[in-house]
Amino acid sequence: MEINNPGWVPPLSITAPKIADATITGAKLVDQTLTATQVAPLGRSVVIDSSGDFTAPYTGDYLLYALGAGGGGGGSAGNVAGNSSSGGRGGSAGTSFWTRVSLTGGAVYTATIGAGGAGGAAGADTPAGGGGGDDGGATQFEDAAGNALANVAGGFGGGAARETSWASLHDIAGTPGYGAGGGYAGLYPTSGDQGAYGGGATSPGAGGGGASGNYAVATATAGSAGGGGLDGQIFLIW
Repeated sequence: MEINNPGWVPPLSITAPKIADATITGAKLVDQTLTATQVAPLGRSVVIDSSGDFTAPYTGDYLLYALGAGGGGGGSAGNVAGNSSSGGRGGSAGTSFWTRVSLTGGAVYTATIGAGGAGGAAGADTPAGGGGGDDGGATQFEDAAGNALANVAGGFGGGAARETSWASLHDIAGTPGYGAGGGYAGLYPTSGDQGAYGGGATSPGAGGGGASGNYAVATATAGSAGGGGLDGQIFLIW
């Protein structure tokens, strides 16, 4: 590309397909190279959604957002013939944290992304209560010396459904995870409805939904598993 404007700037040419690799030459800008390092501070962002190393592109301040993993939803209970069972509770979302950090260009930092909690197990048709959801894992961002620049906790797992022969509609439906929990069955089941899987969370760090119970099912029926929470995340802006 050539830029010619004698009234303002002497003849000027920019070469290379990327501005990060471009060489600018001309009467006033002589042999100037705009490098990737010089371009970096102009505004970039990165999403880290798996554990590993991060090399800072330049020295300066960064805005860091860290999110812990969501807890898994609780599983629902099973029932004997003709009875109902209760639903599990949804897992809570992971903790979130905003901060400004000063990083050194070329230095390597370690990101540990919390794993989402597994959903609780379904209760057997003996009958038996469901299993509780697992807690979500913590998310951390550390420098080479092991100093934590961010350390945020994961969400709590949803409570297990209790063993019962009859349950209220509130118990049957289960509870969605806090923050942005996974789905769950309808609030007003009708006779003969079998409980549904807790449903997966839909956004990073969200808790899984609690599984719904069975309502007046004619045969002995096992419960359903809770939905899993989602992994945490780190977001850097500079």
